Amino acid sequence: MNKIILSLTILILAALKAHSQTIPNAGFEIWSALGGPVESPIDWSSGPSALKSSDMHTGLYALQLKTDTFTNPMTMTLDTIPGRAFTGTQGAGPGAPGTPGYAFIARPDSLTAWCKYSPSGTDTFVIRVLLTKWNSVSGVADIISDSHYSGHSSTTYQRISFPLQYLSSNQPDSATIEVMSSSSSPQTPIMGSVLLIDDLAFVTNIAAGLNDVTGSSRPSIQCYPNPVHDKLTIKNIESDQLNIIDMNGNTMITLQISSSHEVQINTNSFSNGLYFIQAGNRIYSTFNVQH
Repeated sequence: MNKIILSLTILILAALKAHSQTIPNAGFEIWSALGGPVESPIDWSSGPSALKSSDMHTGLYALQLKTDTFTNPMTMTLDTIPGRAFTGTQGAGPGAPGTPGYAFIARPDSLTAWCKYSPSGTDTFVIRVLLTKWNSVSGVADIISDSHYSGHSSTTYQRISFPLQYLSSNQPDSATIEVMSSSSSPQTPIMGSVLLIDDLAFVTNIAAGLNDVTGSSRPSIQCYPNPVHDKLTIKNIESDQLNIIDMNGNTMITLQISSSHEVQINTNSFSNGLYFIQAGNRIYSTFNVQH
């Protein structure tokens, strides 16, 4: 029976990670002409030089971003701006209620993409990943991760990958991915740089996470009774802080651990279901609440 429960837990963990880490329209296959004569990628906001391209890595299309000149409608001057696209709503900061980049509850290790880049001079392209969590007390989004990548010339599609750097142990609730054809200042971009990008993906070493649940190389966190009705005891904790996370990725409570390495949780307010015990970005154990 324990093996069956463990197998189900592994499947649930894998499914939760896969669902929560999906990047909308990651292959740029879906486009819309709503709002103007030029098509734009669904689920992405983009500038005027973001175009659908049939020069793709896989599928039918890729996203082309070009640093080009456009007439500024406010000043009527001819300005050079980088090609830019990002998940979310133009002008809205990530993490604000109703206006995040998109809902996101995972802590991936890295972002990968397939890129082809023709720079002007020594220009480089930029990919930025911003993970945030809305703070209802301060009224602003807390930054969980803010990671950047600068890419160089390639005449054919090349796979790029870069790690995400975490500034907080909290679970994010939204993600913004931003791509630009020039890395120079938005005030002084280099004219003519062209980026083709396709097939973005977040990567998490799921096997490593599962080893933390089942492996013998780490001390085993004990939680009992399991299933629990109203009070759960957690022992053998080798961390200063634990998070209890529900199946939707929401942090239910954050626990500060005393020197005794043991805590008790009142679960009366918890709904019935499966919960995860997390320290840092690792899932150490699970428990069921049954009232």
